[in-house]
Amino acid sequence: MQLVGYLSKAQPPAGDATLVLRDQTLFDGKRVKVWDLWADQGGYYFATTRDGLPAQVRGGKIRGEDSYREYVAAAKAAATGDLNAARKRMIVAGAPKGAPVPTEAPGYSHPAPANTKIPAAVREGMRTNIADNRVWNNVLDALHAGAGDPVVQAGALRLLDQMPEVKVAPGTLDGKQVLNLTVGMPAMPGESPQTITIDAATGVPLKLSNGSDGSTTFVVTRISLADVKKGSF
Repeated sequence: MQLVGYLSKAQPPAGDATLVLRDQTLFDGKRVKVWDLWADQGGYYFATTRDGLPAQVRGGKIRGEDSYREYVAAAKAAATGDLNAARKRMIVAGAPKGAPVPTEAPGYSHPAPANTKIPAAVREGMRTNIADNRVWNNVLDALHAGAGDPVVQAGALRLLDQMPEVKVAPGTLDGKQVLNLTVGMPAMPGESPQTITIDAATGVPLKLSNGSDGSTTFVVTRISLADVKKGSF
């Protein structure tokens, strides 16, 4: 919450877009690097190399922006607004129109069915808090798309702080002081616990660990979309 207070008062970042290098190590050890570019006014651009981004921007090749804009907007609403309303907004963000809306309270776990004929893994799955599951996953997307915006980071952390199954532990990563936010539930049964590592001083996401499924590190840079378009970045 101390970090949230700092982020809520932080100056708006320079530039009008966030450039993210995703360096992913897969479960089989294969390493993949890709580049994401998120424009503040909407628009997501992707390339397998940094040099490939200018053509994407010049060509207006926007990829699937709508859902990510919803995640970011919900996180911003959580930064200073009503937290329960922002939670509901984050739950429905990116969901198909008319889809059922889960309503479980943060941290709620459904009782296991008494019917012992149901396989144990299925019974455990029926205890999952679907609302928390959606909040966790959508907040990760918001942190990715809005990685360069302290307001997004503040709102995301406030939403995660509502969920008692999210555990926070200080640590270090490459010499930086970090906070590791780990969740078991609300991950679905059979899934590994996930940990998002953020810079303890700035709130910028640095790494996502998926247990046996691998990990992804992030290098975040604020940038001018016009400079990218010209290729001078």
